Amino acid sequence: MIKRFFSLFIVAVTALSVVTLGFSPAAEANETNSFTPTTTTTELQKIVELKTLKETTHTFDMTEGKQEKKVYDENNNFVGVLGAVPIDDNGSEISPQASYKLKYGDNKWKVYWYGVSLNFSFRVIINVNKKSKLATIKKAYDGWYFVTPPYTVKKDKITIPRKKEKNYGYKAEARYTLTLNTTPWGGEWQTYLFARAQGTNLQTGTN
Repeated sequence: MIKRFFSLFIVAVTALSVVTLGFSPAAEANETNSFTPTTTTTELQKIVELKTLKETTHTFDMTEGKQEKKVYDENNNFVGVLGAVPIDDNGSEISPQASYKLKYGDNKWKVYWYGVSLNFSFRVIINVNKKSKLATIKKAYDGWYFVTPPYTVKKDKITIPRKKEKNYGYKAEARYTLTLNTTPWGGEWQTYLFARAQGTNLQTGTN
């Protein structure tokens, strides 16, 4: 009887140890390469990452090539990487060693956040008008995510809250939003990655 009890206990523990990682299909905007983390983290680290995501914004110059910003929490612990990289007409990333000048017309960029437990990215086509020098987001597409437990993704969507930059300072903007189930804490939580264009400046960040 005791032997049978321990056998059942081991089976139960094994079953509870099985987890599911979240991947995404491609997502595309309605107007209104992968990264696998290898670090084992505590629940506290994951909470810190969510908090830091709400406070992260950086501006990149689109006349340059691939650019990244390492993000640290208030205690100077590494949390993740916010970045932007130009892509060529075939969808491939342009080499970070290559010089890259933004041309008037269409420019394609991949915007991403690579963190400890939450990773997501999307692509955007930005047109800069030669005469007005104003930016327009023509398309936002190819949303991708990878999350680790205890998070799961309930839904994801790409939107374009503002298609065209305005003369009086409003940037063109596209967003990729994830709705997360935050088990075991309960409830849902939304985070989004954004690309905001103003002339040749591309601002990326998270809410």
